[in-house]
Amino acid sequence: MYADQPKNMGEENASRVRRDSHNEVRNGDDGETLERLDRAARECAVGNTMYEKRWVIENLLAVGRHFQKTSYEKEVDGEKQVVQLDEHPGIEEKLCSLWDISVEEDVSAFYLEFGALDIFVELFSNPNHRVKEIAVGIMANMLCHEKVFLGIVEKQRYLEKLLRLLDVKDSPTLSLLFRSLHSYGHHLFSILHSETAGPRPRDASEVDPHSKEQAGHQTATWLTFLSTESVVRGIGLVVASSTNKEVLGQGSRLLSMISSLWENQEERSRMATHFAEETFIQCVLEAVEESLGEDRTEKHFLAFLHAVFEQDLDKGVFAGMSDRLISTVNSLLENHVLHYSCIDSGDVEFLSSLVWIVMTCLHSGGYSTLPSGLRKHLGAVIDMAEEEGEKESGSFGEGASQGGEEKEENKGKDEQRETLIKQLKTCHGRLKGLSNSAE
Repeated sequence: MYADQPKNMGEENASRVRRDSHNEVRNGDDGETLERLDRAARECAVGNTMYEKRWVIENLLAVGRHFQKTSYEKEVDGEKQVVQLDEHPGIEEKLCSLWDISVEEDVSAFYLEFGALDIFVELFSNPNHRVKEIAVGIMANMLCHEKVFLGIVEKQRYLEKLLRLLDVKDSPTLSLLFRSLHSYGHHLFSILHSETAGPRPRDASEVDPHSKEQAGHQTATWLTFLSTESVVRGIGLVVASSTNKEVLGQGSRLLSMISSLWENQEERSRMATHFAEETFIQCVLEAVEESLGEDRTEKHFLAFLHAVFEQDLDKGVFAGMSDRLISTVNSLLENHVLHYSCIDSGDVEFLSSLVWIVMTCLHSGGYSTLPSGLRKHLGAVIDMAEEEGEKESGSFGEGASQGGEEKEENKGKDEQRETLIKQLKTCHGRLKGLSNSAE
């Protein structure tokens, strides 16, 4: 065990009770002794964890003081170079320990209460990418906890500092940045759509100060920060240029969450303005092409694109992009969807979005050419959907013991699949008609 690892207060003390016939502890006294020891341990622990406050504070002070007095840039032959962490033994280990324990809600709450988050946020500007990664990673863990998030969201400077990281050229940091921003959206969405807003108090009589109305204001503020031209451009550049699957995955989740939170926003048109520009849409399409095979990522990107196309994108711009959009759908069908082992209920919305894009492009009249394999790929998807429908209908018929709720659920799935198949066939028929007229 390293000297600065967290001390486990459940460890047996080096001085042991001698056990002999004249010094035995009775069972009742033994239970009381253990309870007292447990209380004593927890009085010096961080919340309900087994991490000593003293150990945590010592590490926070060591890290804070180190970065206060240490420059991470040096000149070598007249050129500036970044100082690596291994030039300062023990610091990376301390940082990583503080990062590891931040998964505990009580530790994250302790960091926020005693201003430790400010130490980590200051490290966002450190020139060393590993330092940035760890600092953002700690904030990402803190944002996972709703109770802690509600304290962070009240201070806009933390969001401002995060958004400045969009120009960092480091995939691990960017992935954690997108994860942090998604956590903001996730908590706000949960609060707005829950029966009881804010944290779930242990004491039911405790008044919850975080009303849905307040969450609504915080959501509007968060969306406003993310809708500025510089931020949207930064997100676009990252997703368009990255080949890192984790960065693209986290970026897609963020965009999907943003578009979900636009619903019912009075200033949606202003918030969506830069996201609905052709330049940004082209960036997302690049990310879609790069993410082939990553199903969740593709579904999040398509959820965002469908929302923008349906409500925010100028019809003229959409028509002008028709060739690119149809080509992207064709690529998704050929290199992604047709690699599915089957088409299940979780794929229906995604496939419906793809069909909607093709049909809308065809109606716009903005396309000049159609991919030669598009109709064939749609036909293959129809075959997959019908085959899966026959299998599931057979299995539902055999399940005579199904309850009422299960039967209703299965009936709903059947109806969704049938609707999808009709959409696919309509699109397939339209493409066939265009092909025949061209001949």
